[in-house]
Amino acid sequence: AMAYGLSGDEDSTILVYDLGGGTFDVSILDIGAGLYEIKSTAGINDLGGVDWTQRIADEIHRIIEDEYNTTISDSRSEQRIFEEAEEAKKELSNSHETDIIIPFLSETEDGETINVNYTVTREEFENMTADLLEETVQPLEKSIEDAGIKKADIDDVLLVGGSTRMPQVQNLVKNKLGIHP
Repeated sequence: AMAYGLSGDEDSTILVYDLGGGTFDVSILDIGAGLYEIKSTAGINDLGGVDWTQRIADEIHRIIEDEYNTTISDSRSEQRIFEEAEEAKKELSNSHETDIIIPFLSETEDGETINVNYTVTREEFENMTADLLEETVQPLEKSIEDAGIKKADIDDVLLVGGSTRMPQVQNLVKNKLGIHP
């Protein structure tokens, strides 16, 4: 809250929705007279942006299995797939579709070169990760309940963590709380 320039001069209740790379947390803070008091915190220790990235990587693996009748298991190819999946996730925050192109990824047992050329839309991405997003709802609601407040008592919502740039996250928070984050 301090990093966002909330000085605490006015009394306010802030919800911080933090979806980082590997964890998810929601905190409710009361700010006033220069003091920051954490009213509640809830979260999931093993849910983060990496899970959204992994869904794209899993889809790339499925495409390779379907097209080449083989699986990718070497660490170098796995790393390339994950890096491209991460980049695609980021691009889909600003675009409605993106191309994942991975030339010369590996070879089949028959020596055929495995190339990936896959277009994923934001809608497809949001569908393949809808269950992950839904997992964030319970901690969101629990933090509000544990703080002993109502949604209407929240003055501001702060989105923290790179994965909160995804439109599906912003829309969920806006729809659940009725506040533009």
